[in-house]
Amino acid sequence: MLTTLAAHGATPQGIKDALTSSDGSQYVKCAFQVNPFAYGSRHSKTNGFTDEDQYNGAMVKACQENGVHVVALTDHFRFDDSENLRAKLEEAGITVFPGFEANSAEGVHILCLFPPGTSGTDMNENVGACDIRNRDDPSPIARKGFEEILEVVNERGGITISAHVTQSSGLLKELSGQTRMNAWKSPLHLASAIPGPLGDVPTEYRQICFNKDGAHKRDRPVSFVNASDVSAPGDFAKPGNTTLLKMTEVSIEGLRQAFLDGESRIMLNSDEAPSDFARVVAVTWDGGLLDGQYVALNAGLNVMIGGRGAGKSTIVESLRFAFDIPPLGADAAKSHESMIKHLLGSRSAVSVLIFSPSPSPGYYLIERAYKQEARVRNQSGEIVADLKPGDIISDLEVYGQHEISEITRHKGQLAELLGRFVGTDNEAAVSEDGIRERFRTSRKKITDLDEKNRRIGPCSGRSAGAQGTTQTLRRDRACDPPARTGICPA
Repeated sequence: MLTTLAAHGATPQGIKDALTSSDGSQYVKCAFQVNPFAYGSRHSKTNGFTDEDQYNGAMVKACQENGVHVVALTDHFRFDDSENLRAKLEEAGITVFPGFEANSAEGVHILCLFPPGTSGTDMNENVGACDIRNRDDPSPIARKGFEEILEVVNERGGITISAHVTQSSGLLKELSGQTRMNAWKSPLHLASAIPGPLGDVPTEYRQICFNKDGAHKRDRPVSFVNASDVSAPGDFAKPGNTTLLKMTEVSIEGLRQAFLDGESRIMLNSDEAPSDFARVVAVTWDGGLLDGQYVALNAGLNVMIGGRGAGKSTIVESLRFAFDIPPLGADAAKSHESMIKHLLGSRSAVSVLIFSPSPSPGYYLIERAYKQEARVRNQSGEIVADLKPGDIISDLEVYGQHEISEITRHKGQLAELLGRFVGTDNEAAVSEDGIRERFRTSRKKITDLDEKNRRIGPCSGRSAGAQGTTQTLRRDRACDPPARTGICPA
């Protein structure tokens, strides 16, 4: 969509340069348990192919058709048989994490992933470092335990995912007692694979997976990905076999950051996809103090960090200028006008590239010179006469650092700014009758708790929580619905 705009003569060079920058964090679809052709033969899996080249070609095509951009090759304690598939996938532009599926001394399966480009020789050394007992078996077993394998992989620059964690050969299924607690809470255990939504895990493991089981509770919850054996092209279409991960760079460190922040960086196929939204893509300056400079922004949260005078406020105020959003405070207005005059002067302009998903997805270029009205170009480079910046992103808000400080000194402006976060009480809730009803509801809850305590019976080791409940109840009884709104005595 941007080809025509980028080629248009009126498009500033800064915008063109910004379009070649990294897109920042993006969701990529990953298949973490992909097997080579030999795996199917070894484990009597039918994939419909008798020739490895045909199998590899079909696997690449299936990745492309299903939008899979990242693959981990995880044959059981082997990698040599995966080399041809790796080469075919990489040739098609698909990132490959070379790896293997380990089988610990306890019988727990672990997906072990290493950096893209790791040589076959190094991969064989990584396999050997797990101390395998029976290399020729279809599923060899290591002499090292679960936690030891996690340490070996980490030391050798890789990362692990506990495979099919709630199923046969999975951590939660195979281990029990203290051994399972220690394995689950290992600081190197960052991610586990499940075949579907987290809410569908078996009942006996649900509290553990939701980090609510006291014996297995972790400071940082385990992240979950959808990953199961992909041994035929059609397996890529199954929802339990792929996961969306948000990464700035597809790497071991990218995986680690996603696993450490699974709530915001991992999306299962069962999760609702986030809706698209209007956003600023890039800002550039033509002429003036920052002539030719540009800032490329990604689709997520952008944080500007820098010392005093680094230009953070310059970017914020340039956006305000382009969209013609007046500052709320008088001091902020003076500061904004002074900065724009100093920054742009009489023959300079700010250009902002934005994306809008509606009414149909497209890009727009906003241009505004000092002392002039903004104009908008469509993605073909044509000026749209009746379109204003605010028509494209109608709810854009811009606040500078000093402006926020100024707002805090004006109660009305501050209340308006905070109102969207705290909401407002309706008239019924703040009336005397509404407040009395709140007291009645609160007192009933406390009375019910007190009655429950009496049914349980006296206890010499009475808990501090029960004592606190009784004290609260006494305070509440001392405060019958008041004639006037007030505060109960403490």
